Amino acid sequence: MQRKTSILAMLLLVAGALALAQNASPPSPAQSGTPTVTNNEQHLRPQPADPQEIMRRAVEKDVYNWEEAKDYTFLERSQQDALDGNGQVKSSKSETHEIQVLYGEPFSRMVAKDDKPLSEKEKKKEFRFEWMVEKKGKEKKRKERV
Repeated sequence: MQRKTSILAMLLLVAGALALAQNASPPSPAQSGTPTVTNNEQHLRPQPADPQEIMRRAVEKDVYNWEEAKDYTFLERSQQDALDGNGQVKSSKSETHEIQVLYGEPFSRMVAKDDKPLSEKEKKKEFRFEWMVEKKGKEKKRKERV
C-alpha cells in the first residue's frame, strides 16, 4: 500500500510539474529583445491558466499516464551495502523485482537475489504474486457484474 501511495504521489508531482512547465510564460520583451505586443495582438496571446485549470490538466495527464502504465513492465534493482569502519564495502545484498500494473495496481515480484535467478524454493514463495493477480481479477469481474 505504501508503494502504491508513493508511486501515485510521484506521478502527481511529475504531472503537476509538467503542467506548470507547459504554462510557463515567455520572457518579457525587454529580456528577449522582441518588439512589444500591440493591443490588437494581445488578445491572440494565451492567458495564464488559473490554479484549478492547472490541477485539472495535471490530474487528466496523471490519469492518462496511469492508463499507459498498464502496458508497462519494468525491473527494479535495489542494493544494500554494509560498510566497515573505513567506509569500504564489507558485504552487499541485492534484489531485483519485476513491477507490473495489473487491474489498476502495481504488483511486484522478486525475480533475482544477489544478481542470481531465484531457486525453486524461492520461486514458490513468490507464488503469492500469481495468487494476488488472480484475486484482483476475480474482484474486478465481481465489481463489473454489479
